[in-house]
Amino acid sequence: MAVTIPAPSTTAVVPGAHVEPVPELAPGRLLAGRYQMLERLGEGGMGVVWRARSLGLDMEVAIKVIHPAARIPNARERLLREARVAARVVHPAAARVLDFGVAEGEIPFLVMEHIQGRALSTLLREDGPLSPVAAVRLLLPVLGALDEAHRHGIVHRDVKPGNILLAEERGRVMPKLIDFGIAGLSPSPWASKLAFYPPLYGTPRTMAPEQARGGSDADPRVDIWGACLVLHQALGGAPADIGRDGAEHERLGRPAVLATEPELWAILARGLEISPANRWPTARALGASLARWGLVRGITADSAGSALTEAWIDG
Repeated sequence: MAVTIPAPSTTAVVPGAHVEPVPELAPGRLLAGRYQMLERLGEGGMGVVWRARSLGLDMEVAIKVIHPAARIPNARERLLREARVAARVVHPAAARVLDFGVAEGEIPFLVMEHIQGRALSTLLREDGPLSPVAAVRLLLPVLGALDEAHRHGIVHRDVKPGNILLAEERGRVMPKLIDFGIAGLSPSPWASKLAFYPPLYGTPRTMAPEQARGGSDADPRVDIWGACLVLHQALGGAPADIGRDGAEHERLGRPAVLATEPELWAILARGLEISPANRWPTARALGASLARWGLVRGITADSAGSALTEAWIDG
């Protein structure tokens, strides 16, 4: 059964962007002459997601038709550039970006790997919080994907349970982080040769504090915040509370399940520091700390079966 990608109730859009309805699509319709639309999967602030078939490759794909709200100056060029860079992010826990195009009416669309499986947000809503061990094992592959993206100068900017799909591969759970193709390019030293653009969007209740303030200096540490917030929510913690002006975050309390896990709470709390300078500096540093925590407790592999020592300690 195809996954339904959850649509967040609110999404931040660049001020001044003109909001128009997404062009009407229907099963059977051709998009850009080469993609046959099969099934509407979901809709969010960024656009509508469809399951479709690539006529050229004869394979199913997921297509996100971008809302005209994103049509700010140079949006088409921005999305094309970001999609090209995102296509170079090759990691088992990152949903591949396969193509980019412009549909009738000058509406950009993004073609991604089609993934079958529940979103982490759905799992948490339907099944409840995870144990510390299960949550850490699930997050580590995602951190690996973020580490690879940051090496290419890509900041995801919207890491949240709804953007992590849980695919089954060879009897194991492989989390897949989606929406890399609509992520922002980083202004950090990782991307010194890439042009920087301000962020197009993000989800307010999961934004890092510096994103909520509307700054254009977001770097990979916003993804450290996002990944740690995912872990916090997976353990039963409440979502962040953003003040009316979007500038104040309530400090997130310790999930009850971590009352007997002070070491894990210390790792998590550092990633949720209000100041980016006080967070883990990289996804690899955070992942290595979580891997060491797991190894002490006898965990030898993440949810996808990758050995922790090889992936995070010796690598």
